[in-house]
Amino acid sequence: MKITYQSCDLDGYAIYDHTRGESVSLKDIDNGALFSPAEIVCYTDVNSKGEEKEICSVITAEGTHVTTDSPYFREELLHIASLAEQGLIDKQYTVRVVKQISKGGRTFTTCALVRPEK
Repeated sequence: MKITYQSCDLDGYAIYDHTRGESVSLKDIDNGALFSPAEIVCYTDVNSKGEEKEICSVITAEGTHVTTDSPYFREELLHIASLAEQGLIDKQYTVRVVKQISKGGRTFTTCALVRPEK
């Protein structure tokens, strides 16, 4: 296992939580669900078939631990996180889960930044 991105400092307990702790698969979260990432960790791991996968682990401000190997979700979430790191959006932000159907008929999951109400 190799950590490729972390939004915060991690001790051994946090690494365990993100890489081996109990979590909910993003596949099981409803389209349109909202959550605010408190911690984001991306890491590579080898699955049961021996293939290397990049996993995105999110612990939300609401206390839910969500994991996914969706490259679409990871790419969009890391783009949003970079906006927060640059100070272009609030450090505490909310994302919406977006599930779509590809041209090939497969469901894929990504996310979208939610604009705060004023």
